Amino acid sequence: MCCPVTCSPGSMLIFRGAMIRRFLYFVLTAVAAVSCTGNKLYEAPAVSCDISFSERLLSKVQFPVSDTAFYVKKVNILYSGNNVMVDTVYEGMEVEADGSSLLIRSRIPAVRYCVGGKSSDGSLTIVSEFSPLVTLCGLRLNATGRDVLQLSSREVVVLQATGESVLSDLKGEAKDDKLAATVKIMGRSLFIGPGSINVSGGRKSAFLCTDDIYLCGAGINVVSAAGNALKLGKSAYISSGSMKLSSVKDVVKSKDGSFVISGGTVDISSASRKADAVQAGSFCMTGGKMDISVSGEAADGVKAAWICLSGGNASITTNGDAMFNEKKLDYSSASCLKADSCIYIASGNYVFASNGNGAKGVSCDGNIVVSGGNIKAVTRGAEALHPIDLNAHASCKGIKSDGSFIMNGGNVEVLVLGKGERNEGVESKKDMAINGGNLYIYAYDDAVNCGERMVVNGGMLYAYSVANDAIDSNLSIDINGGTVIADGSFSPEQGIDVDDFSKFSIRGGLVISAGGGIGPVPSLPLNGNSSAGTAVWSGVSLKRGSFLNIEDSKGNALVSYSLTRNVPNGTALVSAPFIKPGEKLSFSVSDSISGGETVGNGLVYDCEVHKHISAALFVHENGISILGMEGGVKHIAPGKGMEGLGFPPPPHPGPAPDGKGMLPPPGRMPPPPPARDIKDFYSEDNLPNNTI
Repeated sequence: MCCPVTCSPGSMLIFRGAMIRRFLYFVLTAVAAVSCTGNKLYEAPAVSCDISFSERLLSKVQFPVSDTAFYVKKVNILYSGNNVMVDTVYEGMEVEADGSSLLIRSRIPAVRYCVGGKSSDGSLTIVSEFSPLVTLCGLRLNATGRDVLQLSSREVVVLQATGESVLSDLKGEAKDDKLAATVKIMGRSLFIGPGSINVSGGRKSAFLCTDDIYLCGAGINVVSAAGNALKLGKSAYISSGSMKLSSVKDVVKSKDGSFVISGGTVDISSASRKADAVQAGSFCMTGGKMDISVSGEAADGVKAAWICLSGGNASITTNGDAMFNEKKLDYSSASCLKADSCIYIASGNYVFASNGNGAKGVSCDGNIVVSGGNIKAVTRGAEALHPIDLNAHASCKGIKSDGSFIMNGGNVEVLVLGKGERNEGVESKKDMAINGGNLYIYAYDDAVNCGERMVVNGGMLYAYSVANDAIDSNLSIDINGGTVIADGSFSPEQGIDVDDFSKFSIRGGLVISAGGGIGPVPSLPLNGNSSAGTAVWSGVSLKRGSFLNIEDSKGNALVSYSLTRNVPNGTALVSAPFIKPGEKLSFSVSDSISGGETVGNGLVYDCEVHKHISAALFVHENGISILGMEGGVKHIAPGKGMEGLGFPPPPHPGPAPDGKGMLPPPGRMPPPPPARDIKDFYSEDNLPNNTI
């Protein structure tokens, strides 16, 4: 999406970096405006993200191309031990040699420098008014305490590799030189192949470019660097070739620029504390392959203000634990993706795995939008808890948004495998909208935690919690379509939990919620906007390996769900189009089923039921039918309140007007919450009803 350009190893590509940067910023801003704002979040049709919009704009960007045959003046440079030889000096060139250190100043165009040989203490500096082509032909250069290769031009510097070249600067004082680097390019640069350049940075950066760089066919390998492996003044664009980078500090660092991958392969690793793999103003991937592995405390895979993924294959792994900041008295967590403003995923295949305690898979201070692609986000660590400060903690989250989370399409699998009271699957501090796609979530704590309003308009949402609510919204839930399966834990946890039941509505789609009891605050769709038929079975024993069914009057299962755990005295809620007024139906739990249409995620339509364990008959009326195990059916119309059902009123949101209503009597404290050390039957390779 962001860089629709191809080039061959024998060509030179001169691009307008400023135009691309401005354009990339415009595209990301436009996407955010369409995707990451929420004024119409709850209206149908669902919010959409027009990927073709940005593609149409990018197709208008022109990239002038000229052949390397343009460089008709050739200068051969050969290093040998402590000497360097230059075979040709054209008028308009100045050459200064000091042993094996060479400086060339050029005021003429179309010069190609072919550099080869070997020196254990050599360096090359080329300053050219016009674009130079510097070809490294199996060059071996080491230098102590200074830059090995320095290229400068007001135009594009073209660096070509044929064969394998090795450049390294050895340790020396570079504390006051922020621009110290093994390879330093002052200006824009283009890297072409077909060879490779292996670089070691003993002082600070391995590669440093003050402007944009473009990788097209070459191989850049940074074995080690005392500073950054690749330090950018502006942006980097990778369309082909390869990058293999490793360093002590942030591996790729561009404070305000972009890091764009449209092809080729990128392999980045780091083992230092807080050493991010990629740190940039914006990150965009539209193709190619990327592998990132970082293991330091609080080290991120990709950290940027904006992240846009719309193609290619990426695997990002973090192994570091969260790190406690003594000054801020708070934790910094490791994340595979971390953004300040917006994360937008449109297509491609991505695996994000964070293995440390308190780590995150995908984290954004703003909004997250998923419109396509195949995404797997896994955390395996426990919650990070400070030994003294009880208020300081860092929990694992598969996907965390401090703004809103919007899903329009794609396949997303979220696994939060480590134990922790706040280890949640998908957390959105503000709103959440599921408009399409398939979202499977498995978590120890809440599978879904929405800080404000949650709406489901389409797609498939499967939420499984080991020890808490499957879906928990702190304000409201509106289900208008799609399929929602909420598999919650034991009482008092539920499949679906809404703090205020009068703000829970179901208008369409299929909803199955299973878990603990529905008291003291039942999560029933009692909002006056609810219009879908809903049946609730209270006090039923749910048995792992059996099936929860809704049967018609002939005993055929209209829908069946494969139960995942043993829940005594549980609650099941089903809302579906076939639950209509006057219909004679029955809830049942059976040993087995056969036939029917398998939908996935434990769902089967129109199947045959075998051997009832328990069953309850009812005739549905308007609204909600509530069945008890001891017989009898209560009917309630949404919007009419809870009178007559025997449930207590919802808790007051704060202290009573006299200031005493929410305080315990003197000398009496409420009991501590129950421990949730619950044995789990599942492992990462054996997850309940997972068909993603």
